[in-house]
Amino acid sequence: MSFVTPEEEAIRLIEEIQRAPREIGPVTLSAAYLRAIEQVEAHPDNQSGADKSWVTRVRDASRDFHARAVRIR
Repeated sequence: MSFVTPEEEAIRLIEEIQRAPREIGPVTLSAAYLRAIEQVEAHPDNQSGADKSWVTRVRDASRDFHARAVRIR
C-alpha cells in the first residue's frame, strides 16, 4: 500500500475534473438584467464623447494603493 500525499490527491482530483465532460451552452440573461444593462448604457456618462478621464485617475490611484499594501499576519 502506498501513501498518497495531499498534493498528489489534489492533482488527481483536478485531473479527474478536467477529464469529465462539461455541458457548455448559451447563457440566458433575464429580462431584468437586460433592462439594467440598457439603463447603465443610456447614462450620459457612458455616451460616446463623454469625459472619461476619471477612469485613468481611478485606475492609477488603485494601482498605487495596492502597490503600497503590506501583508499583515
